[in-house]
Amino acid sequence: MQVESSKQWHVANWGLLGWLETAVKGIGILLGFVALVDSLGADKFIIGDNPHLAAVILLGLLTLGMVAPLGLRYIQKEIISMVYAVFNFLGHAALLIGLLRQPDQELYVILFGAAYIIGEVIKQRFLTTTGYTEVGQSTKAMLNFSRGVIVAYALLIILVLI
Repeated sequence: MQVESSKQWHVANWGLLGWLETAVKGIGILLGFVALVDSLGADKFIIGDNPHLAAVILLGLLTLGMVAPLGLRYIQKEIISMVYAVFNFLGHAALLIGLLRQPDQELYVILFGAAYIIGEVIKQRFLTTTGYTEVGQSTKAMLNFSRGVIVAYALLIILVLI
């Protein structure tokens, strides 16, 4: 099952696992927004003296990485994926800003990372049961990329803990 670009916006059938992945990662996205709101009382951004600078840098890279899906989802013209991609980017950016303003938000980062790891595990099951692929990738390549994503979020959790 490969998603092809359509000239018209449409809604794909993602099935239970697709929606479950979205819901679990949605919890992470909400936590990113909560972290941002919690940090609004802080006066300034803490960058150089941030005790979680390595985690901030990794989260910044992950946030930048969320720009690419915006373009891909626009090309695919799938409404649910596009809306999700927008909130996914904003949730990452919100957590990044929150962590830069108030570094003691370890719990939000841990739960955010855990939600994304669990979401990726669900995604792997989705990929293996549906055969879903996109942009010419094989299922194996998509599974390997997903494993890399899991490592990145696990590293984010570890970096915020040390």
